[in-house]
Amino acid sequence: MKKVVLILWLLVLGNIGMKAEFSHIVRVDKKVSELKDTIDLSSPLGAFTASAYMQVKGNDSVCFDKIYTFRFCPLGKSYQNRKVQPEVKEEILNREVKQVVYYNDSVAGVISTFEGWGDEYGYMLTGSVFENGRWVNAGEQPVKSIEEGQLWLKEKLAPTLDRYAKLLLSDKIDLK
Repeated sequence: MKKVVLILWLLVLGNIGMKAEFSHIVRVDKKVSELKDTIDLSSPLGAFTASAYMQVKGNDSVCFDKIYTFRFCPLGKSYQNRKVQPEVKEEILNREVKQVVYYNDSVAGVISTFEGWGDEYGYMLTGSVFENGRWVNAGEQPVKSIEEGQLWLKEKLAPTLDRYAKLLLSDKIDLK
């Protein structure tokens, strides 16, 4: 009887562990051009969209330090606006946002189609971290598939961002 109970507990715990990989996944299936051009950092998708439109407009001086993690924004650094080529604008606006993958309450990723570097990669994983009461962008990684994007988020990006989020929550880093 003890063996049966032990085996059942191991199955339950193993099943919980497998389901806990992501807190949830939200399907989006919309092009960037169909999403609102605004700076709304209340969600990972909002942070992604703000970044996409900043890349389309080249208005880094206005947006960069608002929509990216503090680790990308050294104090006193100014960001220059840049000229964006029409084909780059078109590629970004035509990206289809496939899903938002929430790793936990402070780390997520947006997976979108990506054609910027030829046929080798078909998707882009854009990481997002909840920082100072808002979702901000925390880097991009080209990947070959949605599954590879999810795996990269889980194994590479989430552990790093999770450490930073915990530091922020512990007040060891002061952003003021």
